Amino acid sequence: MLYLEGSVVIFFDGSFKNEISFNKGRKILEKIIINKMMIPNKESVKLFCNIPIFEYPLTLNADNSCRDFFKIDKITGKFIYSEDIGYDDIIDIVVTSFSEEEKSSKLRKKVNTNVLIISDLSSLSGSKNKIHKFEKCLTKFSLNVYIFGAELNNQSCNTSQLGTYLLQIIPQERCFSLDRSDDFVKYFMAPVVRAINNKINFEIDHGCFIPLHGYVNHVRISDKFSIKKIIEQESSKPLKRGYLYKNDEGGKIESDYVIDAHRYGNQLIPFNFFDQPFHSIELDEKSLKLLQFAPRNDIDICYLEPPVYHYFIDKSDNDLAKRGEELIKGMIERDVVAIGSRTLSKNSKPKLVVMFPAISKSTSEPILITFISVFKESLKFSKFPLGEKTIESLTTREVALMDSYVDAMILESHDNRYKPENTADPFYQNKLSIILEKATKEDIYDKSYIEGILNLDSEKVEKCRNIEKKFSDHYNL
Repeated sequence: MLYLEGSVVIFFDGSFKNEISFNKGRKILEKIIINKMMIPNKESVKLFCNIPIFEYPLTLNADNSCRDFFKIDKITGKFIYSEDIGYDDIIDIVVTSFSEEEKSSKLRKKVNTNVLIISDLSSLSGSKNKIHKFEKCLTKFSLNVYIFGAELNNQSCNTSQLGTYLLQIIPQERCFSLDRSDDFVKYFMAPVVRAINNKINFEIDHGCFIPLHGYVNHVRISDKFSIKKIIEQESSKPLKRGYLYKNDEGGKIESDYVIDAHRYGNQLIPFNFFDQPFHSIELDEKSLKLLQFAPRNDIDICYLEPPVYHYFIDKSDNDLAKRGEELIKGMIERDVVAIGSRTLSKNSKPKLVVMFPAISKSTSEPILITFISVFKESLKFSKFPLGEKTIESLTTREVALMDSYVDAMILESHDNRYKPENTADPFYQNKLSIILEKATKEDIYDKSYIEGILNLDSEKVEKCRNIEKKFSDHYNL
């Protein structure tokens, strides 16, 4: 929505041809202001109007407080159509507002101000000199003018002769009739359906799988501040971000001499190849594996997040397709969902997904609507020992290794926040737990704390109840 970027000034003309056109223009005004206010970027939108009830222009701020957002309904409610009011010319208001010394001194600092004129241009009168003044104003203040309510060569528009002259100096891609304006100004852009990694097999058990194919159903927001730029001389060569390491003297350090390390308090602890097998996740091939079935009521939607994947059954094999259809129908009858682990490439880590069975509204086919869990990475639950735990006696080498770990983790600072037992780093918490458990022969795991993490937060569930209902209704869950 280019017309909403940067500084926005709106001019609403109350002198429409009839009440129907007036109400359409008021609806367009409300949608434009709401769209602008839904972008909390601390910018403002200024509204000028020739309705006598508004003596001064209104300024609405788009910030996180949202105070002005809730004033929109009250403001637009004051826009009432009347044939007995003498309206000032909207073009004169545009030129005057930008030409007054006090306002122009502020507006000159803003480049490419977007001016949105909501009018059917049916009541414009006067000579062409008025259009010439308007054109000079556009050039002087670098204004990007959009007309919502009139366009050239449209018989449904009630544009006056002077209004036709005005439309001729404005790019036609910025002029919209009332009907086209209502279609153009939308609250939300339609999501783009993008294909995912072709086909994937849903592995139920060893040797038992269901072939699936689908697409991701979510909005991809483009990054307007991308570092990728196109050089005119070498437009075919895309730029990539690189990192340059320098020493204290400012000299370049080659990547071969860079050591991966963890920051621990005010120290750096190297991350060597001994840590890799114990603290990394194996990279699987592309797969979708079933972990377990669970009752639908046990799944809290507030712990799920987009993107949402729609998986259909691949019918290239009739026997496998029939098996998949019966499975999804059985899940619907028993009101259960499938919890699985999905990997889309060998270079990506597994993600925990929850698959809801459903029937597609458009094709009436069985479908698995798949969400990603907030616990994105594959979960590996630890099995806590029951009863007394037997520990082998430590060797001299193990004791020395334990001492070296403890010495490396002790900091010179006396601040308790930087001590190992008070550090949130799970890598060192795990190391510390193993060391203390081995040295003292005690099980220091707090089972009640683990249970509290796995249980649902009742307060969060209560807050998300309304969101869950809307989510369920939208995806037919």
